[in-house]
Amino acid sequence: MRMVKNSEIVEKFCSYFHDRINEIVDLNNPLYQKILIIILMDTLSLVWSKGIENRNKLRFMKLIRQCIKWEHSDRISIPMTFYRIRQANLRINEPLKLKIRALFNQFQNGRIVRLDIDPFYHEIQHLVQSQEESKLLKNSCHAELLYTYRNNLIHEFRKPGHGMEFSDDNESPYYHQMTDLDIEENTWELVYPTNFIINLSKVALNSIKAFLTTNKLDPYSFYQFGSPW
Repeated sequence: MRMVKNSEIVEKFCSYFHDRINEIVDLNNPLYQKILIIILMDTLSLVWSKGIENRNKLRFMKLIRQCIKWEHSDRISIPMTFYRIRQANLRINEPLKLKIRALFNQFQNGRIVRLDIDPFYHEIQHLVQSQEESKLLKNSCHAELLYTYRNNLIHEFRKPGHGMEFSDDNESPYYHQMTDLDIEENTWELVYPTNFIINLSKVALNSIKAFLTTNKLDPYSFYQFGSPW
């Protein structure tokens, strides 16, 4: 009986998920697509995070930052930070508050704004004077927001916010303005498009395939099989 090569096992494993991604792409419902892709990414994260299988957030963060290496992971969402300060009436030191407001005012009306307008945490870290301020900024970074987005999809069967997908580039996250008639105010809405979420899963699968192949690992060893569950 021929011994199966590890490369063949890895190929079989990755082909299964590649086929599932293609099936999800063919669906005609963006909400269902996002939910299923996020579940698939959670499944893949088990390979990347051995030893922390039961820590969902840490697994997801490692997948985004270390496996996918999303370039905007540690950018601070300025609109989200601005709204959180105002909504929670947080006590923020004046230089940091002025900086956030100045950055927020750079968003130009009537335009789609990409994430490269947001600063990285280290670029405004020098203005932080308390743990509360540090927590505010770190919780407003895009890796954290993407995890919140994931939780809304899986646990509430909806996406957060009021953002709409209408950009000519459906693969890059962006902000757009929306008028809130209840409070008579224009808000900036953050959008993580469907194709962006799908592309993250493809990058994750390619990285995991390379990881398994390089280290000669059996992908099925990261999962529990059998009658007892």
